[in-house]
Amino acid sequence: MYSPQDYASDVAIYLATALLYNSRPQDSITRTMLNIRPSKGRALGALGVAFFVLITLVIAYHFTPPVAWSVGEQDALVFNGFHDVETSNKTLFRWSDGASTLRLPQVGQSTFGTVALQLWGPGSLPPVPLTMLANQEHLLTTPVHGPRILQLLVPGKVIAGGDVRFDLLSPTWRPANDQRDLSVGVVAVNWLGSGPVLPPVQQLWVLPALALGVALLLARLGLSSVTAGVSGAIVGGLLAATAGLRPFEVAPYTHRLLLMVVLAHLGLGVWTALLRPGRRWWHLPAEIEPVSFLVLLGLAYWLMLPYHVMLGAEMGSFVGPRRGTELIGGVLWLALLILAVLPSLAQTLRQQLTIALLALSGVAEATYAAAFAFRRSGPDFFILWRAAYDFHLGRPLYKISDVLANQYGHVFKVPPFYGMLFLPFATANDIVVLAFHRGLNVILYLTTAALLVRLLRLRLQWPVALGIVGVVMGLMQPPFDTIAYGQIDIALLL
Repeated sequence: MYSPQDYASDVAIYLATALLYNSRPQDSITRTMLNIRPSKGRALGALGVAFFVLITLVIAYHFTPPVAWSVGEQDALVFNGFHDVETSNKTLFRWSDGASTLRLPQVGQSTFGTVALQLWGPGSLPPVPLTMLANQEHLLTTPVHGPRILQLLVPGKVIAGGDVRFDLLSPTWRPANDQRDLSVGVVAVNWLGSGPVLPPVQQLWVLPALALGVALLLARLGLSSVTAGVSGAIVGGLLAATAGLRPFEVAPYTHRLLLMVVLAHLGLGVWTALLRPGRRWWHLPAEIEPVSFLVLLGLAYWLMLPYHVMLGAEMGSFVGPRRGTELIGGVLWLALLILAVLPSLAQTLRQQLTIALLALSGVAEATYAAAFAFRRSGPDFFILWRAAYDFHLGRPLYKISDVLANQYGHVFKVPPFYGMLFLPFATANDIVVLAFHRGLNVILYLTTAALLVRLLRLRLQWPVALGIVGVVMGLMQPPFDTIAYGQIDIALLL
């Protein structure tokens, strides 16, 4: 399974490719967004786009359906501070820890609301007194014993803003042979806003800003003002409609889309400021040279760093980037912004320093990722090694019952040659073999980099060839996952 770093690497490549193929020759200076002079018509067009998105949003939230969310594997958005999912009588539930939280984000602002909780109390113990708070406002205290559905009205003053948060406070208990502090179990939560439902405050500014940002980005890439405005209105209108009609699936994530558009604007601005290809520093280049493509690739990857940091802040440190990556990216962005704004710096020197900084960032990130990979566990390696060891003893390579029970689990399920490549090491110490495979992968990856530089050197200068290889190979996370797991994917690629 890809980690968030993997997705960041892939998105960076896609962003660079998209910008590459969407850049248009600047036949006219007026084709660049920042060179379009303000006019009454364009101002009215921008107001029209924002107004259309707002009207669509208000209408959509007027028809917002009841929200129902059951406990499951993808429920972290709603159920916070609960224990892992358990099953009882084919019903999924989570035990609260005595101070757990139910979040209903972006459900809209209404006169009042109705919430229904399907709860599960320990039947073998006395009733557990459960206190419910809604946005720090006390709602009730009630005993829970066995299965129960709790319904209550929520006043409008605690729904202001469009986000609703319920804190579940109760004493805890510990079952036999279990060190966890348990309270009451939660199976599902249902919500229905009553009276006129207005959009959340966040959506009232995020979606119009997103629509205008898309329109400006398309104009920046060469589309006409009318086409860009209509496209922005369509994007914003569709998101507004789905945010109101499917609030849990769209509305909590629109700010992430806005950040993507803002980062795209930032990337184009920094890119042109560093290259200075046109009559003005903000003009897009008439064509993509190797140096421009190298800078674009590096910027595209590091543009994902602030987005990744935001994900980590929202979802926890296990999703965010590692500290070393944050440090490398922060230092790089500071240096690039200084280079971009220095007015007296010669353009040739500016480009050379940009290439050097991006290449060094790739090498630094590769070194840090490789060092981190050697400290990680290697579960996939031990699956392959164990299968080869069992085969060496005359046992079957595949355990069909385990594969049928859980094909995603720690079971050998890859083509047989993977196991055959591990067979010569089946009787050796598995830790030593893992270290050997990791070292071999590093050597193979460096060999691949050397071959790529040699191939690119046929058409490019040495600094550009080295820079492209340093950026591309240094900023791809999946190979370093392969190094960590001690697999042979790099050998197959080579």
